[in-house]
Amino acid sequence: LLDEGETLPKTITFEGPVNVKSGSIPVLGTTAKATLKKTETGYQMTLSNAAIQKISNQEAVVFKLNKL
Repeated sequence: LLDEGETLPKTITFEGPVNVKSGSIPVLGTTAKATLKKTETGYQMTLSNAAIQKISNQEAVVFKLNKL
């Protein structure tokens, strides 16, 4: 969830479930995509400037992760 006027950061890092596919992942409810890659400590998700602009008016953002 985003507060009013808050924008998503370009890069989001998180610890997460094991066995998630890396690569392009969709932002649900939009045509935007993010790039997900596995790191030593979890995952790093990167959004392009174009993707951030497409979702800038949303109050909530949901990313779809797929199992391997």
